[in-house]
Amino acid sequence: MRKHNYHIVLQVSTLIFALATVIQVQVNGTGEESIEWLIATTAYTSAILFSVAFGISSVYFFLRDKWSKLIFRLRPHIGLVFGVSHTFHLFFIIWLDSSIESVFSTVNTISLIGGIIAYGFIYVLMFTTFPRIKRKMNPLYWKALRLVGSYWIWAVFLIFYLREVKVTGDGLMMLILLIAVIVLRQVHVFFKRRREVR
Repeated sequence: MRKHNYHIVLQVSTLIFALATVIQVQVNGTGEESIEWLIATTAYTSAILFSVAFGISSVYFFLRDKWSKLIFRLRPHIGLVFGVSHTFHLFFIIWLDSSIESVFSTVNTISLIGGIIAYGFIYVLMFTTFPRIKRKMNPLYWKALRLVGSYWIWAVFLIFYLREVKVTGDGLMMLILLIAVIVLRQVHVFFKRRREVR
């Protein structure tokens, strides 16, 4: 994709999530269960999209096939769609908090701060995805920002799904996916360093 298509990716993905929201509301209304379904669904889509964007470089490192190469090349676009998904996720949480029940007041301060920082990283990473912004940044700072931001977001997802599995029993597959991604990345780093030493 050309660089100007990043804007198209943002627009199309926003439209898709907005249409899905409208359909859900039309079918199931705007009650607590409907909004909670939207929150849970966007949590899943966000975790999956993030895991793909975070782990595809490691998959490509080992497989080197045309499909992993294609997804690897699309990684910035997948990251942007993840950002859109998680923005809708935040919107649904605010919607639930403001109209039905207090959500933020039940969250402990550490978790709330961790989530706020994660969203800060999400929007900074989205912003620095655009080539014009990327070119203005020191490449080392750009890579460091993405590394730290990605690991922070991964950690927030991990803690969230650990809590979900413990409290409700839901989210086990997402938890396994997140653990698998980090293991794959560490194995990737190990073998990459071995190749560099040789």
